[in-house]
Amino acid sequence: MAKFCPHCGNQLSEDEKFCPVCGTPVGKPAAPVQQPAGGAGSGQEGSSGNPTGLKGAATFQPQQVPSQGGGKGKWIAGVGLLLLLATGGGIFFAQQKDAKSTAGSKPPVTQEEKKQDTPASKEQSKAKTADQGEKVQKDADKSYGKITGTDVRLRAGAGTNTDIVDYFDEGEKVEITGRKNNWYQVKRDNGQTGYVSIQFCRRL
Repeated sequence: MAKFCPHCGNQLSEDEKFCPVCGTPVGKPAAPVQQPAGGAGSGQEGSSGNPTGLKGAATFQPQQVPSQGGGKGKWIAGVGLLLLLATGGGIFFAQQKDAKSTAGSKPPVTQEEKKQDTPASKEQSKAKTADQGEKVQKDADKSYGKITGTDVRLRAGAGTNTDIVDYFDEGEKVEITGRKNNWYQVKRDNGQTGYVSIQFCRRL
């Protein structure tokens, strides 16, 4: 069996009692000093905290699985936006429809209007309408003329030997109320009445 120095590990022969290298006395054969397989620095932690024996080994890093939550969130946001737009459009069209129906509807009948619909008010309305019809008929039966000369005289009677009441303005419009020979009986807008020669009054 081989013998080794317990101090430096030098191999000795069986007859040697002192190590020729370090001088350590050797009594019995000593088992050889076994160094770790990883070298002198094996088993010690480096500066990074990892064992030096594991230096250079592949480090396991879990793969990050891409999350599908982002796509799902975008889809939900898109659906929400479409619903919001649809709701807003429905409200807008409903308001437009209500505005049109309100504009086209008749206003409510007030109490005053209801009172006016009584039989007495209806009779008064009919009478007023009849009076207006008669007035329109009288206006239709009236005849009008236009003075066609200058310094045309309004006379009190149908003749040049009658008194002069006033003078007409050229183009003045008069109401013809009658005729006597070659004279029109006329009425002016200011209420004056008299006669004017048909030679100077053209019927309208």
